[in-house]
Amino acid sequence: LRKWNPPPPAYLIDLDEDEGNDLSVIHSDDINNVTILLNSGKAPLDDINVRKTIIHAIDKKKIIDDQLNGIFKPVDNVFPIDAPYSDVALTPRWDYDLE
Repeated sequence: LRKWNPPPPAYLIDLDEDEGNDLSVIHSDDINNVTILLNSGKAPLDDINVRKTIIHAIDKKKIIDDQLNGIFKPVDNVFPIDAPYSDVALTPRWDYDLE
């Protein structure tokens, strides 16, 4: 059984910028999310303040810019916003904030 791995983001950017080929790279909304799930049923993650601290300490935009060549958008939902019944804005938002 072979696993398919998508091309790295840098390759897609290079492919898109190469005017010597007949290919077009089209960027669409994300159809899947990369998520980090926390088990809030066990200490220390059973404390909402610990979970808030972890969430505020993750700079999603920096990870996307540094590791994924900036071609993705930060997400706050487990499911893509375009998935059926998932177009709900979660509040409050837990943005990067080390304060």
